[in-house]
Amino acid sequence: MASYYKAPTSNYWSTTLNGAINDSDDSIVLTSASGLQSPGVIVVNRQDGSGNNTPSAREVISYTGISTNTLTGCTRNFDNSTARSHADGSLVETMPFVGMWNDLSDGVDAALNSDGSGLHITATASIATAIIEGATVQTLAVPSLASIAQADIPNLDGSDITTDTIGLTSLASMAHIHYNAAKGTITGDSDGATVTFDMDVSNIHTVTLGGNRTLAVSNVDVGQAFVIRLVQDGTGSRTVTWFSTIKWPSGTAPTLSTAASDVDSFGFICTSSGNYDGYIIGQGLS
Repeated sequence: MASYYKAPTSNYWSTTLNGAINDSDDSIVLTSASGLQSPGVIVVNRQDGSGNNTPSAREVISYTGISTNTLTGCTRNFDNSTARSHADGSLVETMPFVGMWNDLSDGVDAALNSDGSGLHITATASIATAIIEGATVQTLAVPSLASIAQADIPNLDGSDITTDTIGLTSLASMAHIHYNAAKGTITGDSDGATVTFDMDVSNIHTVTLGGNRTLAVSNVDVGQAFVIRLVQDGTGSRTVTWFSTIKWPSGTAPTLSTAASDVDSFGFICTSSGNYDGYIIGQGLS
């Protein structure tokens, strides 16, 4: 895989070595690394102190990290240069190198179509070619249904998404693709004078009534279905005032079971903002 190196934050960046280095040091201390970014590439001793070019003394060095003024993870004799010893105070600069340009060019060529447009992805023989403009798939060429070996389809469980593998070997087998069941969680709500069931938390709520309570719901979306499970405490005979507006069967709100520890379950569908159809799922469960 090609490596893409970062340029410094300003043009014509340079500094000097803070201490001599030998031809195998992989940590190099600079007088200042301010403006350098990692990973990156430097050249040491391109010129001497008088500004004369010194081809027999220079070396190109790559690095992967910067710790204060120290370059770490250095690769010596980078880009076909020769690893050398360098004296304290030697000139250090940054500039584009042949290897950097070639790596970048190879990466761009691999990503773009031959005319420079779009994003070209060549996958396995199973899926021949996909051409993507931004995030939109334009062409997906599949030579045969048999070449689609498997399809990974996530469960519809927002709390724990897993992946199943489904073999597709014929058109008939594609008709039988299905998702796993959406498995809800039961949220136990705190008892209080007003009990509010948050429908962003889950679609199934349960609460043990410690007195006569007012019930409320929040964050309900139109079309959302949910269940409220009411449990009598050890005393029993607790009553509730329902949230509005609920259409009950025969237009009458249900009376709760009264025995201690009895359970009543009710289902609802939000038909429009603030309006619900209410259903009695079961009462007097004990």
